[in-house]
Amino acid sequence: MTYLKRALQIAGLLAVGCGSPAMAGRQTGTLAYISADKTFGTGVVTFSVVGGVSSDKPACAAGTDARWALNVGDNAPANQYIYSLIVSSMSSTFQISVTGTGKCTTVSNLEDVAYVEVRK
Repeated sequence: MTYLKRALQIAGLLAVGCGSPAMAGRQTGTLAYISADKTFGTGVVTFSVVGGVSSDKPACAAGTDARWALNVGDNAPANQYIYSLIVSSMSSTFQISVTGTGKCTTVSNLEDVAYVEVRK
């Protein structure tokens, strides 16, 4: 690896670490509901997780409960995979862990989903 290439990689890492990044919310519990609502746009799914403590919610995610938004209408395979995990969690007794992006771009007061884990 050349010196210049390595220096650019380090500079990129330092730039990513600068500033004040938005907090990304987290919640582990059971699924309370899933809702598909055209009010927010085609293919938007909202859901809520209960149990455990919701942490690190960004300021845009209003309310005390852990509600989340996922755009499954954008043809992004990752969002469709996440949706299938959410649905499987609803039909089982498995726990769901959700981590957000720290942003509320899909629905203005619900945090966007970054990833989901479903486990026993």
